[in-house]
Amino acid sequence: MFFFSNKASNTRFLVAKYIPDMRRLEPRNIGVIVWVNGHLSARFLGEHPESPGTVRIPRRLCVQSRDTYCEWIQFWRSQMASPMLDVAGGSQRVSRESPQFVDALQKRSKQNFVLVDGGFIPGEVSPLEIDEVVNDLFTGLVEEEGETGESQEEDSLLLKKAVSRVCHESGIDGVNGYQTKIPLAFSVDSHMFSFTFDSAIYTTAPRAVFQHAMLTRPMTVNSAAFMFSCLARSDFQPYRVSRNCCLSVVRTTPALLKNEAAFRELDKLKAYSTVLDVADEERSINELRELSLSL
Repeated sequence: MFFFSNKASNTRFLVAKYIPDMRRLEPRNIGVIVWVNGHLSARFLGEHPESPGTVRIPRRLCVQSRDTYCEWIQFWRSQMASPMLDVAGGSQRVSRESPQFVDALQKRSKQNFVLVDGGFIPGEVSPLEIDEVVNDLFTGLVEEEGETGESQEEDSLLLKKAVSRVCHESGIDGVNGYQTKIPLAFSVDSHMFSFTFDSAIYTTAPRAVFQHAMLTRPMTVNSAAFMFSCLARSDFQPYRVSRNCCLSVVRTTPALLKNEAAFRELDKLKAYSTVLDVADEERSINELRELSLSL
């Protein structure tokens, strides 16, 4: 996360806010705009990561008008693209090369949709780093834990549906011993642990175990990593499942693949398990087929 300072630098940013009820004045951060020496970049809540300006509004945002929300984002982006903006009631114009361009852009606000001065980012920032700055600010100021363009509930549902499809198409759910929601109790260094895995192939002992992990929920990642690490160190030798047979089941999205925090969560899982990304269903099906043949 970047730290903000009032002293001059070559980088300024604005925070876009949506105020659903002007009487209560409870603003919701919906985006960030960054200016670096005449270069601008932005990211707004609900935007398609590969198509700025194309918006899919998260239901939790509860906007009064979907069209109005989309129009404001498109308007702000059009103003960002302008080589000059009017200031001082239209009597003057300022170039995007000037820091005052940010002040002029900030005035492009009205009632429920406002741009607030976020301050400066100390030190020199290269224009090549502007997208990284935008993503870092967005993660810290806009994204709540679990937000990646989809709500946590949607993310969980999509993961479960994808898992069901790849397990069925690969035939892994027809392998002898395949079970869902399977409890396993064992000791590690003489301390007893009891976990319930999302699924497993279990006959007299676990041969492969599967645990869902949502990269937008660090708690589920930490839990899966801990469960797999304990299983690998079980005092009962038959319960020691190799890393290749411990599968962390995740579902990535284009937005997640641009999120450094998500990559850190993936690294946690890879330390103790094999990651099965069901976003690529064809690859996941092939990997599960290979797993079933190896058991």
